[in-house]
Amino acid sequence: MERGEKYDDPICEALEDAGVGYVDGGGTKLSNDGVIEYCYVDVEAEDVNGSTEVIRRLLASVGAPSGSTIAILRR
Repeated sequence: MERGEKYDDPICEALEDAGVGYVDGGGTKLSNDGVIEYCYVDVEAEDVNGSTEVIRRLLASVGAPSGSTIAILRR
């Protein structure tokens, strides 16, 4: 829930405002003892470079944890 409000929704809005992509999904990876290992947001990018820049700026402004990454997967 918090991931969606803090990251998914703002990323989706920023990508759509810039016209470079949209959020397609996301999730949270938990360890066996229930500790969050990482979260992810799936993005469909119409413009990969533009989407990456929008996401990078947004993550910095919302206080994403140090070490956050943007992974680009080509289909």
